[in-house]
Amino acid sequence: MSRDDKNKELRGLIAYYLETSGYTKKQLALKLGISPASLYNKLNDPDSFTFGEVRRLSEWMALSEDKLKMVV
Repeated sequence: MSRDDKNKELRGLIAYYLETSGYTKKQLALKLGISPASLYNKLNDPDSFTFGEVRRLSEWMALSEDKLKMVV
């Protein structure tokens, strides 16, 4: 899977999580400990997410190990 495909997959997973959880992007940003502007930048360039942020996201979104491997 190409880096672009992985980035699209991660953006899609986050969008799905927001839709199903009822969180807004602003709330997710605060939950991650970053500003909403930083979250928007990271969504535009998913490679800029830190490992810790991806780990927290994967825990909150209850991603399986296989699914997590698809996006990192």
